[in-house]
Amino acid sequence: MDKFIDTKDTTITGRVVCVPDNVRYVVFALFGVQSRDPNMAAPHVAALRDHLASGNTSFIERSHSVDASGYHNDIFMAYWLDIESYRAWAAQPEVAAWWAGLPQDPEQELGFWREVLMPDKDRFQFGGAGDRKAGSGNFLKLAPCDKFGYWGGYRDRLAASKHDDFAAARDVLDAPQVRDTIGRRLSVITPDNICFIREGQGWADCGAEERRIWNEKMEPVVTEWVGFLGDNPAESGCITIRDCHEQDVDHGTPVERRSQFAFLLSLGHIEHAARTQPTHLAVHRTFLEMFENKLFEPQMHVWVEVFILKSGELENEYVNCHPATGLLPYFELRAL
Repeated sequence: MDKFIDTKDTTITGRVVCVPDNVRYVVFALFGVQSRDPNMAAPHVAALRDHLASGNTSFIERSHSVDASGYHNDIFMAYWLDIESYRAWAAQPEVAAWWAGLPQDPEQELGFWREVLMPDKDRFQFGGAGDRKAGSGNFLKLAPCDKFGYWGGYRDRLAASKHDDFAAARDVLDAPQVRDTIGRRLSVITPDNICFIREGQGWADCGAEERRIWNEKMEPVVTEWVGFLGDNPAESGCITIRDCHEQDVDHGTPVERRSQFAFLLSLGHIEHAARTQPTHLAVHRTFLEMFENKLFEPQMHVWVEVFILKSGELENEYVNCHPATGLLPYFELRAL
């Protein structure tokens, strides 16, 4: 949100989620089915949907993306409000048996992955414009917050920032490696203070003029900004980014929302890129102009979730995935 606005004198009302006092951890999990042929993936996508729907999740969402290697990724996003609840879901005999039995046929261009974020709630934040619901705001209470409208708002909304600078374990990513991943079940060991950001845009409530501005001025530069992050890992610190179009959970029907899921070396890396990259500043200017020179009451819903992950707080597993999937090109691998 505040990546677009650089002054506190703004008409946007910021909202954050209130995590209950009795909750210590916020769990956000991404589950992906990767395929060249979506028809081949369909039964696995349906099974994953059914397993999530029958469990104890706080909320479930769905999206789709096509990665740089040309693979379709059908993705389910799920939230839990404690680690034990997530583990209880994953340990259910039918869920555990399904995941353990996923095919690892190197002749099939079909893979599976999960990335499960489990930070302390003080290293998690949601920030959005207005009272519309998205992400964790679908099941947690929204409350006003004045830490919006300036560079650094992401960081200030993280309670742990009072005592933790979230410093990167290394300044620059090593060059990505092409590893032997097909036919294998692997996990990546990640360092301290990996930053995960989910940014979302929703335009279901926008009128004709705002939709025109989004389609002609904002969406192209958002796409360019996402492309910069993914294409320049050494410069941006971006480990991986997925640009996803959101869908109805049950049927996969497209909805008018878009999310970007990005892992970065640290929060500091994305802060630097956002302040300095022309593509991002173009998004910033367009959004600011829309609110400063209002010809209508803006209804675009822009929001963000930020997770800062210590070592051991990011469980991941990749089954028969191509070498450029997610975290696989970086850090130490462990065979499972």
